[in-house]
Amino acid sequence: MEGHANGEPRITATGQSLHELLLDENEPFEFQWQSGNALHGFEEVTLTALPSGSVRGVLIRKVERVGTTAGTEWRRLAFSPTAEDVRRMRGALVSIRFADLDAEYIAPRVADGTQIIATVRAGDVRKQVHCSNRFPTAIGTLAKEIDVLLIAPRLADLAASGEVVLPPATVPPSAEQPSPE
Repeated sequence: MEGHANGEPRITATGQSLHELLLDENEPFEFQWQSGNALHGFEEVTLTALPSGSVRGVLIRKVERVGTTAGTEWRRLAFSPTAEDVRRMRGALVSIRFADLDAEYIAPRVADGTQIIATVRAGDVRKQVHCSNRFPTAIGTLAKEIDVLLIAPRLADLAASGEVVLPPATVPPSAEQPSPE
């Protein structure tokens, strides 16, 4: 197995690169995007697609409260992405060359601020990119695609979903953990 510059596998035992695995719809695929900070919490989008055709998504983010109380609250929405959503997300990751990004982009001398953690699994390859107050152009491009493809079309459904209570500065439950349903 060939090593990537940041220590993560670039070529699998079968000889496929992460980019090739991302484009292969017969390979399992999981994408997780967390954005926020320790003070205000992390919003999260996950997308999972299995070769069996099973596809699921979860969106956790703050929304404006409805009613007499001002402020925001955490909401969680499970949704069923389309096959086209999955194809576009896989394609976006290849387009920005996600596999070639460094594992970390950390701004020096910043105690806290905005962070993005993007994790991709395709086939038997996992790659994570952590950005802390330093964001390569590719991550900005990916953020826009996530908003257009996965978040914006579901905001009304999210606002109507049940409240999720999360303590401040807590990362929401990830796709790797059982969801509280």
